[in-house]
Amino acid sequence: MKKQNGIALGLPKACIMSLLLLLAAQTISAQTWWNGNISSDWIDGANWSGDVVPLATDDVIIPDVVNDPVIMAGTAAVAKSVTVQSGGSLTIDPMCSLTINGSGPDGIFNDGVIMNRGILSIGSLTSTKLYGIRNIGTFTNDTDGEININRTTSIGLYNYGTFNNAAKIIIGASANVGAYGLQNSVGIFNNNTGGDIIINRSSIYGVLIHSGIFNNAAKIVVKKFYNCGQEVLNFDVYMKKIGFTSPIIWVYVKSSVT
Repeated sequence: MKKQNGIALGLPKACIMSLLLLLAAQTISAQTWWNGNISSDWIDGANWSGDVVPLATDDVIIPDVVNDPVIMAGTAAVAKSVTVQSGGSLTIDPMCSLTINGSGPDGIFNDGVIMNRGILSIGSLTSTKLYGIRNIGTFTNDTDGEININRTTSIGLYNYGTFNNAAKIIIGASANVGAYGLQNSVGIFNNNTGGDIIINRSSIYGVLIHSGIFNNAAKIVVKKFYNCGQEVLNFDVYMKKIGFTSPIIWVYVKSSVT
């Protein structure tokens, strides 16, 4: 063992390797997989890897299985993040909730199907890093549903799948959400009858429609814009086109809007 100034150099390397292995093990153990072995009930530990219901420190992964998870019967579910893989599905029933804090890069990443009829809260306490919701699958915020997103560093709600809203979405009510409150890229965003979207505390645009289709048949209120850049469309014209409501000022548009 080599020494320098009377200090053994081999030991620190061994300690560092042990620490890295320990951290890796902890990272793996923080992933909780849904298997649906018994039923669709989120709160039944037998439906989860390790037979343990997810804690607020767990990254939840929902694959394509026979019994898809349902947050039901008044359950207040928690997670660090939720990933719904292709073919997977998650349902939040009325009078139930899912609270997500401290994830990264996504609070929710959806490549499957999500149906929300309860309360979905993202970033109420700690940052969810880049995105609150990143959707490339099908996401429905149905009647009686509510989505609250805070403390993102890039985009509150980022859609390049299909997003259907018929209820309340509140972005940036209590903390900053990064550059954009809501961004639609390539995907289809439908704000249907009953939809009520409120956006605040985005540093560039409240709504960025980069490409794809954005259909609005209800209400969208953007409470505050900062820097609107060069490519903007005057609110007075845009409001008549898709029904935005005051006090929105400018919207950056690069797609077809019906």
